[in-house]
Amino acid sequence: MAAAEPFPSQPRLLGTPPRDDRAIARWMRQLSPIRDMLWQQGSARTAHQQLAALQATLPKVMGDDPVAIGANHAYWELVGYACWHRKNYRKAAEAFERADNPFLCGYVHLLEGQLAKAFDALATLPNDGVVTPNLTHWGRILLGLVSGQLQTLPTVLQVRQNLERDVAHLAIAGQQRMINQLCQYAPVLAQVNTETYKFIGRGLLNSGFAPQSESWLLMAHQLNISDPELYYHLGELYVAKQEYASAKRALQQCLMMTDQYPPARYLLAAMAKD
Repeated sequence: MAAAEPFPSQPRLLGTPPRDDRAIARWMRQLSPIRDMLWQQGSARTAHQQLAALQATLPKVMGDDPVAIGANHAYWELVGYACWHRKNYRKAAEAFERADNPFLCGYVHLLEGQLAKAFDALATLPNDGVVTPNLTHWGRILLGLVSGQLQTLPTVLQVRQNLERDVAHLAIAGQQRMINQLCQYAPVLAQVNTETYKFIGRGLLNSGFAPQSESWLLMAHQLNISDPELYYHLGELYVAKQEYASAKRALQQCLMMTDQYPPARYLLAAMAKD
């Protein structure tokens, strides 16, 4: 017997029984933290486990009222994230388009290396309104960074909230050329946010590209030798390189600067057990 598809190709419909709107609302509340974990990348494995369990309880909806439309959009967004993290970016883009989410549609086109399609999707985002302006602005900034056509600068907060995550996603997608182009703008971004080099290095480190992260973390350290978090990340880097003496020194320096940094203490303890 052929294995069942992880997601149905179309939302299942109720038929004649009444829809349970409270179940839909409850399901959508459960989806939100999973979506956030997938978007931030760091908790992808946990998110996938929760996502699979949640998909099994997917409510069956029908109709064109706001509740049904919202649930269908949530459904396709769920499919989009699942396809994204299987690196099936084309299918993810199709799902996000069905979810009426042009930002994520453009984002996964970008991860696929389809710059023209990414530009087209993000061009549909409005320039006004309550929710979308910052998202619109950052999406267009990101396209400018990876294409070498940056026209406007981000804010300090936009760099802090987005740069590290986007570097990680691009690295995992294998878009090395885009990362190289983005990094050409690092000195410019560093004038906006002085932690730019740390964000780039940490994005590479946390996505499994420790060797590529080293120069960025060292540059960040040269700019700010009083940042205890950087000593922790250098410790992580040296552990990845199996340079345990250097890792121990970096982690101890972190704890000398602030003993309120549990990750450094945990990593030291893990090293002592090995």
